[in-house]
Parts: sequence; structure tokens; C-alpha cells
Amino acid sequence: MNRVLINTLFLMFLFSLPLIAVGYTVSRQIQITPNNEFFTNSISIAPEINVTTWTLSVFGTVRSPLIFDYENFTNQKSKMEIATIRCVEGYSGTAEWRGTRVRDILTLAQVKDGAIDVIFRAWDGYSSSLTIDEANKSDILLAFEMNGEALPVNQGFPVRVVAPGQAGYKWVMWVYEIEVVDYDYKGFWETRGWSDDASYTSLKDWILHASLFSITFLLGGFSIVSGLRRVGKMDSLDLPDFFESRKFHISLTTAYLIAAIVTFTYWTIQTFLLKGSVFYSLHGVIALLSMIGLIGTGITGLLEVKGITKQKTWHFNLSVFSFMFYIITIVIGITLGFGFRFFV
Repeated sequence: MNRVLINTLFLMFLFSLPLIAVGYTVSRQIQITPNNEFFTNSISIAPEINVTTWTLSVFGTVRSPLIFDYENFTNQKSKMEIATIRCVEGYSGTAEWRGTRVRDILTLAQVKDGAIDVIFRAWDGYSSSLTIDEANKSDILLAFEMNGEALPVNQGFPVRVVAPGQAGYKWVMWVYEIEVVDYDYKGFWETRGWSDDASYTSLKDWILHASLFSITFLLGGFSIVSGLRRVGKMDSLDLPDFFESRKFHISLTTAYLIAAIVTFTYWTIQTFLLKGSVFYSLHGVIALLSMIGLIGTGITGLLEVKGITKQKTWHFNLSVFSFMFYIITIVIGITLGFGFRFFV
């Protein structure tokens, strides 16, 4: 195998690392996450709940209000679901959950006509809701076991909502109260601008965004290498001659710019629809800086192609600036996808 091919394959592998990481993250989502490795996310520290005095009340727009203690709740007919919780920041975990179906509880309570939402209130002051139709799906549980063990304290003991297909902020932990209401209820995050509809679709999935980002990174990496070759850098690295071609560089950079704009626009729209804001986190700010640099790269490159200026310094510096920030954005996104929360 000659050196040119080896170097080309190495660059392909290097710039494909984000795609490989995305693939690994997807594989993790179909595997059971051990309880001690499961991520935690809440508005406060886990509350200390005395299970002997804990009760679960069900009331509101119902004919037969209910009150359970821990023993008689866990003795209700139960169901097991293997389900993945996906938080909007990207991290996720999959577990085998056992609990009582919410719709069975609602059937016992005899929900009245006109009911719209089911509110779940948590011991720490948190709350969220599902619509009546969502709550009546067969896989929506009030779970009391996780991976064959009693629900851990940091995962919502004694009882938490398990809502497959819904974003993590609908999976209310430490539930002590369920109220059925005849109006559209807005919970903790929903009143702060997050979407009341937290259902996940393929277009909303973090994996799609990460895949688009990773493909854009692949194009950008080769665009940078091509640009470096054209300004006389990296000459010691044996690569195919077309890397120094002006046409190849322009085509690759154009594809990189278009892919980045599509990815950024998609992320911006989805983030705004879900959270009501966009640049609230370091991840979003760094992505914005990367896009500013990339647009500047496109403008300076176009000026050079049109012969308006022969100054390549600005084009080169903006290219490197943009790509470095793009790398940082990907690193932040991947760490969130793996469950680390340093950048939230």
C-alpha cells in the first residue's frame, strides 16, 4: 500500500471520528445502561423520602379519587418496558422499567369527560404533564423498579414517570401527586419556554443533528487540508494531486458551507421549537461563532475567486478559526451525547 493511499485513508478515519462516535452512541442506546452509570438530571438534589409515609394521590377531573401507599401501589398489576430516556441536551440511557400503567390508574380513578391533561407533581417541586391521549398509551408507566431493582433514589424513588417517545423533561421523578385537569397545563420547563409537546420524532432526534454535524465536519476537514495544500502548507504529507486543485477546493468548500448552513438552520429551528430559545448554552454560542467564521470564509473565498482581492490571509485565518470552533462544538455535543454535563 503506497504512502498516498495510507495518508488519505488516515485523514478519512480522522475526519470520520465524530460519525464513529455517533454510531457508538446509537449502539449504547439499544443496550441496557447499568443503574450506577445512568445519568441524572433534576432541578434539585434528590429529596429524602420516607417510603413508610409516602403516598400517591390521584384526583381532579375524576369520579373516584385514589390514594396509594407504597405497598399497595407496588402490588398493583405491573408491566415491564425497555425504554430509552433522551434529554434535550443529548444524553440518554436505556433501562428495563417495571411499573403500573398510567392508563390503568386513570381507569381506576374513572376520568370524567372533558379531561385534557394529566399532571405529575414531584416531591422537589417539579411538575410536567401529558395529554389524556398520551397518558393512555400502553407504554406510559409509573415505574417503581429499574433493571430488576427498586428504583434508585437519584432516579426518582419511590415512583417516576416512564414515557417512551417523550423528551426527558416529561419523565417526572419522585411523583407523589397526579391531577387530571380540564385545561392545558404548563409544567416547570414548559412555563420557561420549552415546548408542551415533547414527543420525539426522527426529525427531532439528537442522532439526526449529530449525523449532519459529523458529515459537515468530514467535508470541512478535507476542505481545510485542501486549503492548506494550496497555500503551501502540509507539503510534506503525500496526498493525491487533486487536493491542490482549485476546482476541488472550491467544490469541497461550497459543499461544506451548504452542509453547515443546513445543519445549523435545522438545529436552530428544532432548538427554538423545543426550548423557546437558542443561544442559551455554550454549545449554541460556540456553534454561532463557528457559523460566523464560516460565512466569513465563504465571503473572502468568493472575493478571491472573483479576482476582487488576492489577499488570502483573511480567508485562511477565518477558515481555521471556523473549523476550530466547529471542532469544539462537536466535542461538546458528543460529551452531552455520552451523558457528561460539563457544558450544559
